[in-house]
Amino acid sequence: METKIVDTLEVMQKIEQQPGRDTVGDVKYKKMAVDSGHCQGDVAIIRRKKLPEGLVAMTKPNPQLAPGTDMGSHHIIAAKDMKHLSFFTSPRPGITEGPWIKATKAFTVTHPHHKHVTLPPGNYQVIYQREQGLNEIRRAID
Repeated sequence: METKIVDTLEVMQKIEQQPGRDTVGDVKYKKMAVDSGHCQGDVAIIRRKKLPEGLVAMTKPNPQLAPGTDMGSHHIIAAKDMKHLSFFTSPRPGITEGPWIKATKAFTVTHPHHKHVTLPPGNYQVIYQREQGLNEIRRAID
């Protein structure tokens, strides 16, 4: 079976053009309190007062916030917003820890199955939902 590598921008454009996607009610926050956030499926984006010390700057940030190739993983930051964002990671991230984001302007996270969400400038932590079975804890996949 051949695997096709798809450019994230191409995926985002497909999301925007998807017929029948429900755009009524897309969420736009003008303000967001510290330690509150927004859940988009299995991804939570939490506003933090500041970035923690010891984070490592990501030199090639990926606009896709959740790892994976299926449509449920396509929590993607709009391409036009990427230039206003800086991405960081923990030196040893846990299984439910995504990137940290410093946003100097508002940014939008798109998804093919969930409402798009626009967040105000600030510092954000991306957290993945987890599933816990009898013998394992793993990241939930949307």
